[in-house]
Amino acid sequence: MSKTVKELADDLGVSRQYIQKVISNLPATKKPTKLQHRYIIDNQEEAYIKALILKTDNKETNKATKETNKATNKATNSSSMANPKYEVGT
Repeated sequence: MSKTVKELADDLGVSRQYIQKVISNLPATKKPTKLQHRYIIDNQEEAYIKALILKTDNKETNKATKETNKATNKATNSSSMANPKYEVGT
């Protein structure tokens, strides 16, 4: 079943403009056909676009996670330096 850009965007939970941007960056052989100035996305093209979006989302998620971990490590290290624990020998 064919879908429009809006239908695909709604299914994926992204904006229509984001789908348009992804389509504009596709190679010519992977671009959906236009009918009356609208893209008609078939199942194969839909799967390709979904894979690209999920791949992009995973990269952004991984990057955000790394940045969060880095900030957490910095905060942990700075707080442990501010309150050093000394062991008292007996």
